[in-house]
Amino acid sequence: MRAILTLLLSLAALTSACRLNPECFGQNECDFGLVCYEGRCREGVPDGGVITSRYTWHRDVQPIVETYCISCHGAVPTNGAPMSLVTYQDVTNVDTTGARIYDRMAARVGDPRIPMPPAGNPMPSQAESEIIDFWAAEGAPEGTPPGRDAGPRDGGPIRDGGPPRDGGPVNPIPLMQNPPDQLAFGYTQAEGPLWRDQQGDLLFVDVPGDVILRFVPGILGATPFVQNLMAPAALRFDTDGNILVTEGEARYISIIRGAAAPAPYIETFDGMRFNGPNDMAVRMDGTIYFTDPAVYTLGNPPVGSETGVTALYRRAPDGTVFQEATYDIGATPNGLELNLDESVLFMTITNAGELRRFDVEPDGSLTNEMLMDTGLGFADGMIHDGAGNLYLGFQDGIVVYDPTGARWGVYAVPQAVSNMTFGGPLRDTLYITTGNALLSTPVGVRGTTLR
Repeated sequence: MRAILTLLLSLAALTSACRLNPECFGQNECDFGLVCYEGRCREGVPDGGVITSRYTWHRDVQPIVETYCISCHGAVPTNGAPMSLVTYQDVTNVDTTGARIYDRMAARVGDPRIPMPPAGNPMPSQAESEIIDFWAAEGAPEGTPPGRDAGPRDGGPIRDGGPPRDGGPVNPIPLMQNPPDQLAFGYTQAEGPLWRDQQGDLLFVDVPGDVILRFVPGILGATPFVQNLMAPAALRFDTDGNILVTEGEARYISIIRGAAAPAPYIETFDGMRFNGPNDMAVRMDGTIYFTDPAVYTLGNPPVGSETGVTALYRRAPDGTVFQEATYDIGATPNGLELNLDESVLFMTITNAGELRRFDVEPDGSLTNEMLMDTGLGFADGMIHDGAGNLYLGFQDGIVVYDPTGARWGVYAVPQAVSNMTFGGPLRDTLYITTGNALLSTPVGVRGTTLR
């Protein structure tokens, strides 16, 4: 299908004076609200300029329409566009000066009385509804006029509207709910949230309670899932879908295969027991990175460390364990997270309030350790969203960084945030663990899942 589409787009490009770009919505850029601007397809505005909206069709609006607004779709057009909208046939009775399609879309997305096929699908989130409403209010293009076949047509050169501002990531903080919802509470130290797509539930731990808990959306509170662990802290999936658990008091990482009981999995380095593994990150090839502080399990100052250091470790797919970075026995290397293309590993050092980063080499080894940010009291767990923003839990809530490492700002949470993950059917809900509670907030950017 992709090869056919590419061929159709290539043939269509030959008949249009406006060169195609893979990110374009359709062959006829002008008819579909796109214009050629500096060699790329950009969203057009009625006056012939370039839209300066923070939301763009191909990145922000189209995925929402594809998910919910099936009655807004038409057959795939003959010009080879990957998706089409019913244009004036769908909006004949809508008498507005602009954004006819999108005004109707906004009404359907925002009004629960209007069915959004297929039946049973969840309604769009508040953040998704805001994107559609915002797009409509900006005066989005109205599509193909009646009687036109959406064939190749070029409107000629357009007015230079200045540098487009639609290519970068969006700050998610303004779209996050404040305060977050409280879903479950009464714990001593909630940690390690892990969303399970197939089951549609969330697992998290209560560290001193020695238990993994299960939360089901729509049901207040959580129930025990696995008990009698030894200070579990982090949960991650391995590449086979098994659950990995750091058990600090046991001083190893265990694995849960299906319905089986947890079993020791990563136990020693060069014959020495770890201090108390804390957090993990798993690469797509099966490499497991994990931190090993000491004060949480061996006291402060630590007593009984066999390695004599705190460290960041790597377990290669063949089972070999490497010590990638070492620190003083009193240091607390903690949260870990890989960026989207797995070229960078981020790590927090809690007692120093630091965020550090490493380059990830092709074999999984780590190089070029650098200090990325400081002043992050009780810096802890991290997660990325699908746009590459990094979320880091600390004493004041969640600090969010854009893909370049610059701060977007801080999302305030009443308690220090230990960790977080994305979940829900669309992975657009951020689940947050704090000292005694599980919280959540919708996010205007779809997230990733832990692996």
